[in-house]
Amino acid sequence: MFNQEKAIKILKDRDLAYLLSIPNLTISRQHFTNLLTKIKLFELSRSIPGCIVEGSVFRGNGLGAFLHLSSAYDPYDFSRRIVGFDSFEEMKSFHESDRAYKLNDFSDIDISLTQDLLGLHVENTAVPKMPESASPRVELVRGDAVKPFLLMWKLILS
Repeated sequence: MFNQEKAIKILKDRDLAYLLSIPNLTISRQHFTNLLTKIKLFELSRSIPGCIVEGSVFRGNGLGAFLHLSSAYDPYDFSRRIVGFDSFEEMKSFHESDRAYKLNDFSDIDISLTQDLLGLHVENTAVPKMPESASPRVELVRGDAVKPFLLMWKLILS
């Protein structure tokens, strides 16, 4: 198990620019496994047109991974958008099977930081800027994603 307290102690007095340059040394095995899963999902979906949609963005890490993958694998495909849905608020209720989580585990979300970091990635992408007419490559949507997803599935199944 990743010892976050020990990692914080080791890293606390280090230069932030240096730490940002070594993400593979500062990531936990669990987060790296999550990243590998997103890479595989992205690879499997590359031939399918449309958006990548993530529900429950939380801190934006998955959205950032999909943005990096899209920029790396398909830098000139401005039609594929990455859309994240979240209420960006503390979760009010849980399903019975999720009782192990505490209600305040999700309360430290900072949507403005997530937007700033996603915007920074878009600015720093080493490919030509998107055409003015193109939709943004990544978008955060505040609100409950359940209703739009159910509507989408109704349209697909009808």
